[in-house]
Amino acid sequence: MENDYEKWAPEYEPNEFEDDDKMMHIKEVVDSLNYIQKKIWLTYVEKQTYAGTAREFGVCVPTVKKYLKHIRQIIYDRL
Repeated sequence: MENDYEKWAPEYEPNEFEDDDKMMHIKEVVDSLNYIQKKIWLTYVEKQTYAGTAREFGVCVPTVKKYLKHIRQIIYDRL
């Protein structure tokens, strides 16, 4: 999992040359998450399911849902 994350995580970093202002702001908010929150969030974005994310971290689906709900709230508050 670590290798996969390190491989695709840079795609989600802010890029002032390719992103418009809205996308830059969203990426900056995601980038401001702590390492674990960012890793969970971006894994969910890549896997697109709670089950896939749960498998990556070796936890149950309700645990992933709980963490993602908390992370979503942080993102919404910072937007």
